[in-house]
Amino acid sequence: MTHLFSRNARWVLAVLTALFILAAVAPNLLSIEQHIYLPLHTVLEIGAVAVAFLIFIVGWQSWLRTPPLPITLIGCGFFGVGLLDIAHLLSFQGMPVFVLSLIHI
Repeated sequence: MTHLFSRNARWVLAVLTALFILAAVAPNLLSIEQHIYLPLHTVLEIGAVAVAFLIFIVGWQSWLRTPPLPITLIGCGFFGVGLLDIAHLLSFQGMPVFVLSLIHI
């Protein structure tokens, strides 16, 4: 079982490394038009918020079964990440005014 995990972990690491290099070397390869960028950004941010809150829920539910403090702390940290992502989503340029109209997070 450990061998399978390490093979999968290497595969994921290789794909993520390739994507990182592609993003660093060719930033204009996937140029997105301005009128498509805001809806795309919104959808991707909503996905990031959903993942952060799901990690929080898993961490919170783990506390109810057995009290592993590090998992609970990581879950609570992701709750904060989700809240910051929502604030970023609502205050992004082009979205309705959320906090201040002159400051963009």
